[in-house]
Amino acid sequence: MPPARPEKRRRPRDDSDKPGKSRDSTADNSKRRKADGAADVKEPTRDRGKAAAAAAASSEVGRGAPGREEPAVPPQKLFSAGMADCDALRTVVQKMYAQPAGKATATLKELVTSGLLLVTDIKRVVRMSHRNWKDAEEETMAARALVDARYLQLQNVMFEKMHVLNDIERCEQFRSRHHDIDLEPASTEHETAASGDAHKLMLLRLEAELTDRRELLAEHERLKEARAEAERSLNAKRDQLRELPQLLQDVLASAKPVVDYFKVAESEGVSPVGDGPTYLPTPLYVLFSCLDDYRELSSCEFSVTVTGDLKAAKDPAMLKLWEGKAVEADDDAMLVDEVRGRRKGGREADSAEAQTKEAHRRVLRKHPLSVELKVGDLVVKFWYLLELRVVTVTSTTKNSDVDDGVLQYMYPNDTGLQLPTEASALKMTKLRMKPYAEYAPKLGRPFKWAQLVSGCPVSGGAAGPTVESRQRRRNILRVVQDIVAHTAAVKALASQLNKLGKHQISIYPEVPIEVERALFPLPAVSTLASWALTSDENELSTFEGKLTRGDATLHFSVVVSKVYPMVPPEFSLVVPGQGDDDMAYVDPNYRAIEREINIHFDELTAKASPNMLLMLQIRRLVMCFDICCECDAVEAGEQQTAGKLFERAARGKDRLRPFVFDSTLGFFVHRERL
Repeated sequence: MPPARPEKRRRPRDDSDKPGKSRDSTADNSKRRKADGAADVKEPTRDRGKAAAAAAASSEVGRGAPGREEPAVPPQKLFSAGMADCDALRTVVQKMYAQPAGKATATLKELVTSGLLLVTDIKRVVRMSHRNWKDAEEETMAARALVDARYLQLQNVMFEKMHVLNDIERCEQFRSRHHDIDLEPASTEHETAASGDAHKLMLLRLEAELTDRRELLAEHERLKEARAEAERSLNAKRDQLRELPQLLQDVLASAKPVVDYFKVAESEGVSPVGDGPTYLPTPLYVLFSCLDDYRELSSCEFSVTVTGDLKAAKDPAMLKLWEGKAVEADDDAMLVDEVRGRRKGGREADSAEAQTKEAHRRVLRKHPLSVELKVGDLVVKFWYLLELRVVTVTSTTKNSDVDDGVLQYMYPNDTGLQLPTEASALKMTKLRMKPYAEYAPKLGRPFKWAQLVSGCPVSGGAAGPTVESRQRRRNILRVVQDIVAHTAAVKALASQLNKLGKHQISIYPEVPIEVERALFPLPAVSTLASWALTSDENELSTFEGKLTRGDATLHFSVVVSKVYPMVPPEFSLVVPGQGDDDMAYVDPNYRAIEREINIHFDELTAKASPNMLLMLQIRRLVMCFDICCECDAVEAGEQQTAGKLFERAARGKDRLRPFVFDSTLGFFVHRERL
């Protein structure tokens, strides 16, 4: 047990503590210490000095800049050494307190000073240790954050790896639909295009398979529609066959008075019909009967008669030919037999040239009778070629016997220069004959519409009216009406071209003045300066003209179809100052004028005859050109020549002119675009 600490007394102040005393007196007092007390204090003081020096060095190192090397002695050892010195100092102090008061006073002061230094060093070491601990804590937290980040990245990578492995597994287990498709073998082109890439080769095969299947599907749908159409047609024919007995009975009942009349006429020796129709071939007889039945019912005045050599038609050999009772054989064999029968006629019959001529003559042989249709000044004759089995048509006027070809363009794509059936064309080809177009002026034109109304077969699509067996009698009247209309259109077109050739733009008297004023309220100021035919090829004729009004000039070209007015004329405007081939696609007003003429021509034919369409379109072109000139004069500040014609001279970004006359408002307005 440590000895009891004596009571601390206040030391009396002696002269040595005064400031004026020198250090020698202090030294003398220290010499008077006891030997034992001095001996006990020396060694702790020496140790204390070493510890203080080490602590100072450590503190200096601890207070150094970041990045310096760590001190040679760790702070823990310095702290332990300082605490050991403190314990030794405490022991010395306790021993000194055990001595009598007033002894070793100077030594005690040194010990107190040393103790304070030790405490200061210990605080410094503690501060350094605390600072090191803070630095270590920060480094630990940074390292921990780095470890956490690395760990999180590792978890993300492991998670992504797991998903990638799952995707790879699903892809490996995936079974595409193309595995169940029976594909065609790879072609050489596909292998060449794939260049050894199996994936690309499979894509090419699948694409080819898809294309083939789409084509097959379209073909399947087409065949289904054809089958449905065939079933409907078959059902309709079955219904007709079911109704046929009753219809025949009704026809017989209706024809009984006529039969009785014929019997009476025959008994009296009168021939009410004549012998001509009786010896007509079947197609011509069908045609004659239809025309004769509707001659009185039609609003068109026409007459139908049978003309030709009746004596030759009564020849039994001719009857066998058109009745189909003659035995058909190969053309060459028939030609050989006929030539053998004429060997006695001379050497010319034995030559190959004579045989060829004879074969050609037989193929082009016509029936001696024909059906003649007279419509006004037009005379239309229907002939039948016995070997080719087609009906031909010739059209002439009353004062001419030459085929004028007026019916050549009655229907589009039916000029009558080709045979309507492939069998007849093949027969001429087999005999190495010229194209039928060279024989058409003499034999007539085999129009498709003529075959249809007479019951002859036609290969491919047919022009003109679609004629079924039940509608043949109804459509023959339409054919006659089309002949009348086409003849009138041809005459009207010739009259218009004649006027245009004389630089005249006039629709009177074909169009009444009231209708002309309603269609064209603005009097014509522009004049036709030129008009010329530039080309006449196939079914189209091209004309070029020029309109002038003062210094203004408008060049235009017109394409007129031979099927006029079924195909309306087409106008195109030429930009002034450019080449003739440069069409008007610069100024929007030029395009607007073309639309007014080429698209809205039905406004003209609604009040006037369609046969006058060409002249009506040119008259509208003149009116539009006058409107443009008037609008230009208004924008230039000049006075108008026709009063107030329009409310606005131009409209829109294209600055279009008003080309449409509004009868309600009484002036020209812009056409509203749909």
